[in-house]
Amino acid sequence: MNREVKNQAPQKAAPTIRATDETNDPSLHPVTRKNLKKTKKRLRILQIVMIVVVGLILITGLMLAIMPLCTVSEIVVEGNVACTAEEIIAASGIKEGDEIFSVFFAKSGGELQNQIFLACPNLRTIKISCGFSKVTITVTEMENVMYTSAGSEWYSLNTDLLVLEKNADPSAFSPFLKVKLPAVTSVTVGRKVAFANQNIDYGYIVELLEVFKRHDVMDSVTYVDFSDKLSLSCVFGDRIRLELGTLADTDTKFARFADVLREKGDVGYAVINVSNPSKPTYQAIESTELYD
Repeated sequence: MNREVKNQAPQKAAPTIRATDETNDPSLHPVTRKNLKKTKKRLRILQIVMIVVVGLILITGLMLAIMPLCTVSEIVVEGNVACTAEEIIAASGIKEGDEIFSVFFAKSGGELQNQIFLACPNLRTIKISCGFSKVTITVTEMENVMYTSAGSEWYSLNTDLLVLEKNADPSAFSPFLKVKLPAVTSVTVGRKVAFANQNIDYGYIVELLEVFKRHDVMDSVTYVDFSDKLSLSCVFGDRIRLELGTLADTDTKFARFADVLREKGDVGYAVINVSNPSKPTYQAIESTELYD
């Protein structure tokens, strides 16, 4: 039995549908594709901005929630010598129970440091760090080098002639070098000494101190008379007054001073004048004449 075979048309495959990027569709006008790209770019930027804004809102909300819980329970001062911890803490205005974040923002703006500097002018640097409940104030102080009197008060100074401290009792400054300065108009803590004669360069004061350091005699000098730059003198060990005259030829003058000491041996109270280094002189004196 013969079967009739009919020709069947081949079946067409189903068309594949592919997602295309409209911005790359060649059928679109170039200007249209460019505008689509700009629109997508703006949407991406907007998404990023929204994420950042939401993040900031969440962080701010978290901080507001925990701020009342983070309060100061301990205040520590480090590096202080002349200023007491109590003085520094009182000047800062920080108190136990204050919110840590309030302290953090105040110290970041420099407000707390300025308050401490005003109350403690002998401080060189101030660093404030905050923990969850602890505030640490770390300071470095300017070095007291000498002290002098003005009226009935005594004042300590650094090498820049900045007044660091005031005290009615000179023994409070006994570890430092006692000096006599030229005539002054005012001596105020936290400011440089104001001299009566503004036409003189008072750099010679610092220069003589450097001479002492260079000759390694700073620890032996107990008094310096800076009142006249043309007639400088100092006292060694509350026993010998050295008259230098001017600052010219100081190396030669100190060499002559050493020669006289070797020649005289163990001397009592004396004045050694090396203002003319080629003709140094020696004179024994009474203790009451040492500071004349």
